[in-house]
Amino acid sequence: MALLAESHISIHTWPESGYAAVDVFTCGDHTMPEMACQVLAEELSAGNHKLTSFRRETPSAIADVQRDPSLMASSPAG
Repeated sequence: MALLAESHISIHTWPESGYAAVDVFTCGDHTMPEMACQVLAEELSAGNHKLTSFRRETPSAIADVQRDPSLMASSPAG
């Protein structure tokens, strides 16, 4: 697992089946998750791969709220 600022990449493996599932979650319009998937497919020598991509929407109730990560980490829900 790679934890990035507001993003992450995780690889779930089933070596006995020769299978891996990769999750690439990114935030912002400047990221290139498809490129990360291509690099991972090449580096893992994938015989075949499938990419499913979708855009998540920020809930309108928090879209314009200024967030402070230090407060988020100390809150019971954070």
